Amino acid sequence: MDTFQAIKSRRSVRKFKSKKIPDEILYAIFEAGHAAPSAGNFCNWRFFIVEDEEQKESIANAAYKQEWIAKAPVVVIVCSVSDPLAREYGSDKGKVYAIQNVAAAIENIL
Repeated sequence: MDTFQAIKSRRSVRKFKSKKIPDEILYAIFEAGHAAPSAGNFCNWRFFIVEDEEQKESIANAAYKQEWIAKAPVVVIVCSVSDPLAREYGSDKGKVYAIQNVAAAIENIL
């Protein structure tokens, strides 16, 4: 599958199998995230894997009670550490770059 085919065939899933995702697949997914471009080469993203049922429920509730989140075998939380970018580029630009960096990593994961 080429890149454009992959982009056009991407879809949002709301029903999940209860099957565990192999670590090799998760590692490949996060390698794709780490390969994303970033402003100033500040790879400010942090990926967290959540498999604990109680934690997934808490995340689903915090996300405006989107219960489908808790049914996923793995929930990936992507966070941004924006302080280094703010120090390098100033507060306003640093925040924007921090968001853009993380958005690029998420797109690669998708």
